Amino acid sequence: MKINTLKSLPDYIAGLKRLCLMVAILMATFTTYAQNVTILPSGITPLPAGALPRLSYDAILALPSPTTGDMAVDLTFKCLRFYTGDRWARLINDDDINLPAITAWAEGGTGNDYGYGVATDNNGNIYVAGRFTGTATFESTSIVTTGGEDIFLAKYNRAGALQWVRKAGGSSDDRANAVAVDASGNAYITGRFTGTATFGATNLVGAGQQDVFIAKYNTSGTLQWVKNAGSPGYDTGRGICLSNNGSGVFVTGSFTNVATFGDTTVTSQGNGDIFIAGCSSEGENWWVQTGGSPMDDEGYAIAVDNLNIYATGYYRGNLVFSEGGLTNNGGSSDMFVVKYNADKVFQWAKKGSGPITEEGHGIVASSTGDVFVTGNFAGTANFSGTDLTVYGAADAFLVKYNTDGDMQWVKQLGGTGLDIGYGLTRDANNNVYVTGSFESTGNFGGVSLTSNGDTDVFVAKFTSDGAVQWAQKAGGAGADVSQAVAIDNAANLYLTGYFSGSATFGNTIITSAGGIDVFIARMKE
Repeated sequence: MKINTLKSLPDYIAGLKRLCLMVAILMATFTTYAQNVTILPSGITPLPAGALPRLSYDAILALPSPTTGDMAVDLTFKCLRFYTGDRWARLINDDDINLPAITAWAEGGTGNDYGYGVATDNNGNIYVAGRFTGTATFESTSIVTTGGEDIFLAKYNRAGALQWVRKAGGSSDDRANAVAVDASGNAYITGRFTGTATFGATNLVGAGQQDVFIAKYNTSGTLQWVKNAGSPGYDTGRGICLSNNGSGVFVTGSFTNVATFGDTTVTSQGNGDIFIAGCSSEGENWWVQTGGSPMDDEGYAIAVDNLNIYATGYYRGNLVFSEGGLTNNGGSSDMFVVKYNADKVFQWAKKGSGPITEEGHGIVASSTGDVFVTGNFAGTANFSGTDLTVYGAADAFLVKYNTDGDMQWVKQLGGTGLDIGYGLTRDANNNVYVTGSFESTGNFGGVSLTSNGDTDVFVAKFTSDGAVQWAQKAGGAGADVSQAVAIDNAANLYLTGYFSGSATFGNTIITSAGGIDVFIARMKE
């Protein structure tokens, strides 16, 4: 016979307080509802006087002049909310009440469909970019590929209702890897295409095997312009961001051989080099900076603050930028982060290195000139003198540098499986949100998460000083991966990625229509 013991007295007291609060709410509710009613399988008649309103989360926020103690059923996040005097707090949910509420929806078809980038605008609209195969359905709108894989860009309002979806591509494989949105609601995407690809009414012809593209759509989903860059070889756009005033577009990725960006031609040092390029919001006035080694190198993500440009990715040989470089520690790949000023002049480059693999996948700059990077490492990796050793196959990391490139702290995220950090964003207070995938049981800043199956989604919040605020998981028995994260001006957090089978996000279960589908998740503290 096994007797379960309490973990601690504080845990017992906290649980008792929650139970008492729920009992008090139910007693107050029953008192309010006391009247003669008829209970049938079809429901209760009449509806009790003073019954709690059943509303979407946004409709709850719009309730006029709420008073402390008001309650409402939240249909968006499937929970009960209680007005505390300054916010609508979540009371009853299957998850810990201190975690943010989460819901999600799925898009796709019988083929394999992936979400790679997410962004928001000033009106709370959500933009998701990625790739799809065959026929994919977004809400009630279906799009069909021209070839093997095509590009999609979808826009939703804050309530998650589809506003429009656009496709682009040709007879070969094409994909969008990232999206950024300006203050006017124009959306910019980057990725790769092969041969000839159609964007709106424009046919884009590549220079070689695979080219970079950048496309701009207005708030109604009408193509404004599309540009390509590249060489006779293989080139791809990985990350995109915009200047604070929206006048500049910045892209990173990789190129081979001799590549052309606007009127500028650059030559790779090896099999593939990093590019950091930009143009105006009208697709003109191109510039480009490069970094490379004799081996394969890739830029994955890019970010800006008021005055500077930052990029991260990986390199496999001794990496050379225009005015600086980094050595490789003999492993498969090392992580880099590089900074340029507003005049596109090299400032510094830093690395995370070890004998196996280190890669940077996500980056965000703070309002105070700091920069945060996430990615993955295997074996033992060194970040500016601090060694991290993996718990399993690979772990995620989160590292902070100040404006001079001095590392402030680094965190190890993960456990016994394969764990990767993919996306980063920050809020107005410079709290950072990191997302990615994990297997088995992982430690995220002191918070333990266990996956439901093969690979699950994780998202965690850290303060600018590196203190974890919470960590949460989502997923099912299959492979579920979060690729990107964004936050809007009302502090709603959005994730996108892909999943298979059925996956659980809070109290919401989504099911794929085919092999792999896109998910879009919304979170709110």
